[in-house]
Amino acid sequence: MKSTITAFLLIISSTVFGQSLTGLDAQFALSTFSTPTQEPYVENYLKIQAKTINYKKNSDSLYQGKLIVTYTFSQGDTVRAFKKFEILSPTVTSPDSAKGSFMDLQRIAIDNGVYDLEIKLRDAYGSDHEYKGSQTVNVNYPENELSISDIELIANKSVAKNQESPFVKNGLKFIPYVYDYYPTEINTLSFYAEVYNASQSLGEETPYVIRYGIVNDYGDHLPQFTAYQRERASDIAILAKDFDISQLPTGNFKLKIDLLDSAQKVLRSEELEFLNVNKALPQQNAPTNKYDALAEMLKKTPQPQLLEHIYSMKPIASVPEKSFIRIHAENVDKAKLENFFIDFWMEKNPRDPYQAWKEYRKKVEYVNQHFGTRVEKGYETDRGLTYLKYGQPNTIVRRDNEPSNYPYHIWHYYKHPKRSDARYVFYNKDKSTNDYKLLHSNVIGEINNPRWKYELQRRNTPYGDVDFEGDASDWGNQSDDFFNQPR
Repeated sequence: MKSTITAFLLIISSTVFGQSLTGLDAQFALSTFSTPTQEPYVENYLKIQAKTINYKKNSDSLYQGKLIVTYTFSQGDTVRAFKKFEILSPTVTSPDSAKGSFMDLQRIAIDNGVYDLEIKLRDAYGSDHEYKGSQTVNVNYPENELSISDIELIANKSVAKNQESPFVKNGLKFIPYVYDYYPTEINTLSFYAEVYNASQSLGEETPYVIRYGIVNDYGDHLPQFTAYQRERASDIAILAKDFDISQLPTGNFKLKIDLLDSAQKVLRSEELEFLNVNKALPQQNAPTNKYDALAEMLKKTPQPQLLEHIYSMKPIASVPEKSFIRIHAENVDKAKLENFFIDFWMEKNPRDPYQAWKEYRKKVEYVNQHFGTRVEKGYETDRGLTYLKYGQPNTIVRRDNEPSNYPYHIWHYYKHPKRSDARYVFYNKDKSTNDYKLLHSNVIGEINNPRWKYELQRRNTPYGDVDFEGDASDWGNQSDDFFNQPR
């Protein structure tokens, strides 16, 4: 979010699709940048696992795969940028010899603004199935204002031998790291960012400092992971740095960049969330019996059941943890799942992770029993997710037989992490199921539907008319009263 003092530019680096190894396995991420002449653009990164695509023999009697990719940036019904292209894989002697992954990078110039990005990906030598993903992109580089690019995580960097490569910036070759999760095996966090318009904002050659480092959940800089780079104001400054994270404990962190003036005042900031897993450090610091109890439980848990446990943890997982669950959980071995599970609960309760899991598991069993449907586990439903995130509501109004409305429930929390007096309206458009969807809430970040009362009555005339703006009152309808005065 932009402010006049400190700017937190939206980070776009989350994976939007990743298929299992039985199909196409690809990860997508992007970062936004600008040029010295103040022309914004988006870098789109696509990483493909070589053994998950189909191959065809070429004229050199070698095998090569081909993907057809489309990027569409839209605002409403208007397409603002569009690119369709092909990606050719490295050649192999046979499809069975394909190993590792290959990556594509596309730069697309685009004006400042908020866009809906749709990604389409198809294996040209496979079926006609088209893999799709979407996300919101915020490009915000005001003219002549001090700003920072997105933080691009780097998997590998080296001196560029081919300056024409799309991966080359300022004489160095950067291979993007498309995840926001660092497993124990990775001990280095590398990143790249740019600072723009310092000369226009601060004055030519004015000294300033770039502070960069890792901060914890409380916003505190970790001294051993904090460093500084002195600069003099120019049109663009480059930051390409590394941190040894072998001694960074397990947890959710932020990589943060601050621009400081001579009085140490923060002028602009940029940050990026990531999850670090270091299975060595938690074991050293954990109470042995509590850790061992959790580890012993996992040894007796079959992998399919462990995977189900991990899926049930999504409602309370951080963004990077959700990313790991969505992308990697089905494709890693049981040992890595166990490490993730232990680290997750060590983060929640270092003193007694086993007890924390047992208490949460009881809640999962409750929502599965009370909110599950024929096609969804309870923790996958809107009511189950809300219950697991925020607990039992203080009051629940159940109205399953009002003559004018679909069945609906109103949950009321006296105290809520985001506000007091929080309310949620769930409704069921199909009486034969237990599938109550979230229709409306007064909590920031949740669905807020000003027409929720009309939606409840859409099976009746005239409220079935989506354009109807009249009085939603009807015989037997008490939804407004129960929402405003829950009991």
